[in-house]
Amino acid sequence: WNWRVKTASIWVLAGIAALSDVRFSVRGQDLSVRALSGRADFSESRVIVQDVQGFLNDGRLRSHGDLRLERFSVKSLELQTDLEDVTVQVQPEVPVTLTGSLLLASRNAELFQLSGGLDVVKFRYTQPISLETLLASARERPVPSDDKPNEWLKLDVDLRAAGDVRVENNLARAKLGGKLKLSGSNVKPVLLGVVETQEGAQAYFRGNTFNVQRGQLQFNGLWPTFDLSAQSQ
Repeated sequence: WNWRVKTASIWVLAGIAALSDVRFSVRGQDLSVRALSGRADFSESRVIVQDVQGFLNDGRLRSHGDLRLERFSVKSLELQTDLEDVTVQVQPEVPVTLTGSLLLASRNAELFQLSGGLDVVKFRYTQPISLETLLASARERPVPSDDKPNEWLKLDVDLRAAGDVRVENNLARAKLGGKLKLSGSNVKPVLLGVVETQEGAQAYFRGNTFNVQRGQLQFNGLWPTFDLSAQSQ
């Protein structure tokens, strides 16, 4: 630590803070940071975060940012984070490995926006699915709730199937490609875009194997729809 404090009618804090071998985890989330190092330069109205790097789960994390201050309160924030082969759990026992860049920004320190782009380099969905249960659940409508969760994060993240993205379960065996956008907010996240099956995809139904000529799963922000063309002998 290296600090300089001026006292007058207004307090001013200036100096440098260094991080070394920091570890922490996010409560309720499968996120664990280790071996984090970097530095932060403080001035009267600004904090510059530099050369922050470490490990997030089993992948690498690099970050830098700029915080604007007003009397020790955050006036605005821009924090960019680069991820390399970071694996997270989108659902229990459903890991996805991501590479890309994210930008967390705010102009009033109350409403934040997360933007950027991520490549899905590895994803394999192996959980069994009951087609009848899936169709029944799609017809159900959520029950309105009087509780209004706090909306603090807007989402604008591009997702691209850029690697080994597959479904291998009782309904299908297929490699997937396509682009999606994660939009909406922390209260109501929304997926937009199309995911398509690649050559060699197969579907299974009531003991029959179907060769898929065309398979599309379309996300429009409401209910996902699918377009499937397959044949069997």
